Parts: sequence; structure tokens; C-alpha cells
Amino acid sequence: MKTFLLPATAGGPGAILRYSLSSWIHHQTGNAFPWGIITVNVLGCLIFGLLWILAEERFLLSRSVSIIALTGFVGSFTTFSTMAFETITLFKTSSLCSALIYLGTGPFPGIMAAIARTGIANTI
Repeated sequence: MKTFLLPATAGGPGAILRYSLSSWIHHQTGNAFPWGIITVNVLGCLIFGLLWILAEERFLLSRSVSIIALTGFVGSFTTFSTMAFETITLFKTSSLCSALIYLGTGPFPGIMAAIARTGIANTI
């Protein structure tokens, strides 16, 4: 149960920060392009990478702190950061083909599902 509660303690603040930061940037830059979400995704990847190195390579963060920070806070701040690092892991540990398949089965079907939601919502 502790494993499930740890990320939840940081998930709320991560989501609030994502919404606040992306909304503020959106307000500053206007509606023409989603700069807020792009900023959140890039910043989230940077934070994830730094915390990953501190936890998994330098062993400076405990397992509990790692779960709270990576899965809870950064995971709710942006899920794109997790996908980015899973792709890097596939490049390092598997093959280029596996990494490309992963990229092709993540964003593209997700975009297609978002498009399909319009048709599904209209039938309800």
C-alpha cells in the first residue's frame, strides 16, 4: 500500500504545477501555438533526467524518494518525460527498431484516439 501512496503524495502538486505553468505561458504567448505544454514537456524531461541520474546512477536518492519524485511529481507534471526516457532506454538496451516501434505505437495511436473521441462523443 505504501508504494501506491508515495506517488500520490506528489501527484497533486505536479498536476497543479503543470496546469499553472502551462496556463501562465499560454496567457503570455496567446492561442496560436501550445507553448505552455511544450515547455512543460521539455522541462519535465529535464527534471526526470536529473532525478533519474541522482537516483539510479549516483544513488543519492532513496527508493521511496525516487518513487515520489519520478512517478508522483514528474509523472503528473508530464507523462511525456516517462515516454522519452523509456525510448532512450530502448535505444540503449534493445534496438533501434524496438525504440522506433515504441515511438510509433505511442504518440500516433494516442493522436488517433483523440481524433476518434469526437465521433464517439457525437454518438452518445
